[in-house]
Amino acid sequence: MRLVFVSPDGTFVDPGDEEDLKNYYVVAQSHAPNTEIKYLFPTDIKGKEYDNIVYWQSIDELVLSVNKVGDTSDTTVGMTKIQPAPDKYSFYVRDYVGRNLAECGYVSMAHKLTDAYGTSYLYFDITADDGSYIELPDSSSDDASEASKGALSQYVVTAQSVAPNTPVSLTYPTDINGKEYENLVDTKSLDSIALTVTNIAE
Repeated sequence: MRLVFVSPDGTFVDPGDEEDLKNYYVVAQSHAPNTEIKYLFPTDIKGKEYDNIVYWQSIDELVLSVNKVGDTSDTTVGMTKIQPAPDKYSFYVRDYVGRNLAECGYVSMAHKLTDAYGTSYLYFDITADDGSYIELPDSSSDDASEASKGALSQYVVTAQSVAPNTPVSLTYPTDINGKEYENLVDTKSLDSIALTVTNIAE
């Protein structure tokens, strides 16, 4: 389960920085406590499930609205509740508006900002409202938080081209016996989402 931190002013909260996390407290979350999460496990050639590998789950991330410690206003970021995926063939577009750009996925080997949807992914086309160029960090770096410390963390998402909860449909290729491959996607109904961002300093 991926945790996404969203602050009222769009400041990036580094999930890998324990000292940074100590400066915030949670005021709201995108899914209520006790929400059911369904998992699908791959199977071996005998049909037995692997108990330590998951290749699909109905909810991939939990968005946490956070405030600075000492701020008693309980200001929350408006979060859209994203529908859980009903099966491995369907997912729903997430709400990226209000997120720091560094919290919108990862930089792929193709050097594109990307977010995972089950066994598939969507690319982001990023446009800054002031026309500035946004340099993506080097995806080959061993520093997992490099994106947060580079240009991405200076921007917050203000608009997205595809509405939250828009369905994304996947199909899977099959082998000669008609059995679907569990970790390969053949087609998807959506490839990318355009994000408009603004510099936090502005």
